[in-house]
Amino acid sequence: ERHAVDYRPSVSGDYFIKNPTLPHPHEVCRHVFQSFKGNQGNLRDTLHADVRALLALYEAAHLGTPKEQFLIKAQKQTISLLTSVVDHLERPLAKKARLYIPLYEEDKEECNELVLELAKIYFYFVQRIHREEVREISNMWYHGLESPRKLFYARHRPTEAYVWALGVYYEPQYVKARKLLAKFIATITPYDDTFDNYGIWEELEPFANVMQRWNMKDDVEQLRECYRDYAHFMFSTMIEIENALPEDVARRNVDTIRDIINEVCKGYVVEIGWRDNNYIPSLEEHLNNITEEILKWMSNFPQIVKGSCIVSRLMDDIVAHA
Repeated sequence: ERHAVDYRPSVSGDYFIKNPTLPHPHEVCRHVFQSFKGNQGNLRDTLHADVRALLALYEAAHLGTPKEQFLIKAQKQTISLLTSVVDHLERPLAKKARLYIPLYEEDKEECNELVLELAKIYFYFVQRIHREEVREISNMWYHGLESPRKLFYARHRPTEAYVWALGVYYEPQYVKARKLLAKFIATITPYDDTFDNYGIWEELEPFANVMQRWNMKDDVEQLRECYRDYAHFMFSTMIEIENALPEDVARRNVDTIRDIINEVCKGYVVEIGWRDNNYIPSLEEHLNNITEEILKWMSNFPQIVKGSCIVSRLMDDIVAHA
């Protein structure tokens, strides 16, 4: 069902609404758009310099159906006319709130003070939630744990990890997913540093074996201090994630994450072999440092790969056709 769009009165003098008297319930008042048409079905010449009217029609045209050829044509014409006025045209729903609110406030003709106030309150409300969460992740969790503090060689990036997770789950209602993802990212970062910046092969080999067996008791205590500290850190984070998930999916999801981490560990081991042998791999070898298990897993096109492909394709299409 269509959303209502309030056109500028000087252009149409009407609302873009569903007409309940028409035989098809989702048809709209077509006469609303007649005032936009000029000769040969194109936009009236008087609209070419009316930026507000063009913006209103541009936004409304995205609500059209495939059968409404005028709206499809209107999209192309309004984009062409608007881009001749400004250097870059953003899609109406893709504006960043922090940038859009001041622009809306400056529009004295269209600005609704109540809507503006609610938008500011909501923005600061969400910002406050994010501030409290990043404080919890960084100060109360990461730096409050004993194990990360002992990893003197590692990059400690809990704040950056939270910002990364925030880019995935920015809506306030996804607080649990946002925190868990931030904790996982913050935990995996020292893993890379342990291989790249600290360990030697004689120490990394037993460490890698312990991490891939995921034996949280006997094997861990046989490692040297830094490796033992990181193993405790990783295992405790995974236990925390498992306990936070619903019981019917917790074990399955954690097992999947564990399998992915194991494959990452195998790649680290290969790179350590290159390093210790002073071997410089070709770009093709470096990019092909993917195990057969990963290729087999990806060939089954799991949901996470499918979802990533859809997002990447849509982002590419948006950039290509905007």
